[in-house]
Amino acid sequence: LLNKKKYNDLNNFIKKSYDILRPRLIARCKKKYALTEYNKTARFGCFDYGICDEKIDLHMPVFQFINHKLKKSSIKKNKSLMRLKDLLNLVEHAVKNYPNCKIIQCGTWMNTYYPFRKLFPPSWKPTQKYKNKNSIAWWGQFVDVTGNIHKKNTSAFIENLKFPYLGEFYECDIFELKDFIFSSIKK
Repeated sequence: LLNKKKYNDLNNFIKKSYDILRPRLIARCKKKYALTEYNKTARFGCFDYGICDEKIDLHMPVFQFINHKLKKSSIKKNKSLMRLKDLLNLVEHAVKNYPNCKIIQCGTWMNTYYPFRKLFPPSWKPTQKYKNKNSIAWWGQFVDVTGNIHKKNTSAFIENLKFPYLGEFYECDIFELKDFIFSSIKK
């Protein structure tokens, strides 16, 4: 859609995008679907994984990290603890079933989201590789915790046609992650 010669006008770009998306959005609304569908088959809380290039490839198909409307810090802390335990179960499953995979990776915009990053050790670092831009790893930042449009991130994107957050891969040693999670749970 964004061809600089033909669509250098932002308003024209937005109108063309809207014209393409509108029928699909209306159809979803008529069926009473949320604006995004989540894979509800995650096996470890909100997490799942696959194997990619001999690495554990972490996915978050049903991820809702923290509902920011919650005011009580104890609820947020409990949710973080729950995510740590989910991640630990995933790591233990992966280590048992794929003992030759020593690295865990995840390509998502959430790698730059501090509450998410707290689940990982300091060795959880960017790889300079990026997910394809046609995935939730990039587009998920435009969906809020209710499954609707995240207005702040969407406005930032419309303003400069750049993603607020990058869908970059981060990775670390799976045993370092396991040790980090154990120590985090004990705190």
